[in-house]
Amino acid sequence: MTSPLHPPLERLRQRVRRVLLVRGLGLCLAAGLASTAVAVGFDWLVRLDDSGHRGLVLTSLLLAHLFAAWRWLIAPLTVPLSDLALAIRVERRFPELQDQLSSGLQFSSDVDDHRVGSPRLKRQVIDSAVEALDRIDIDTVVASQAARRAALVASGLAALGLALAAHSPLEAGTGLGRLFLLSE
Repeated sequence: MTSPLHPPLERLRQRVRRVLLVRGLGLCLAAGLASTAVAVGFDWLVRLDDSGHRGLVLTSLLLAHLFAAWRWLIAPLTVPLSDLALAIRVERRFPELQDQLSSGLQFSSDVDDHRVGSPRLKRQVIDSAVEALDRIDIDTVVASQAARRAALVASGLAALGLALAAHSPLEAGTGLGRLFLLSE
């Protein structure tokens, strides 16, 4: 039997994944754009004439990008989010639920098993959890401000980079070519 508690928790899980994806993409893009700008600026200031030195800068830049992708995108998205973990998170956000949601969720897996308590009492706990879940706004459990902020910063850096490239296309092309193509 599928518990009536599973659909709202599945919607919450999808929302968490979406927020983590937007946040991770925003942070990775912002870090990538900023670090690329710093590397090009460093080459412009110091004038790294040896392509081997620029290759080291490029390698360290790519390693930083891989680290950022792992830290902010891959690792958070691969963490399993069980129904019980989500229920506990909801109960932390709404202390008035006490343990109703997690208890109802655990009882829903063995509601008809007479060895582990009364099926009637288990159904009452499940129904009580469903009613409590209907009274709260489960979407407020996920704070999406960090994701919005990361996307906004990434958009701002991308706009700034495009504006600078449009203002000085030859210099931007030369700087990026020297960094990524190791050209002179």
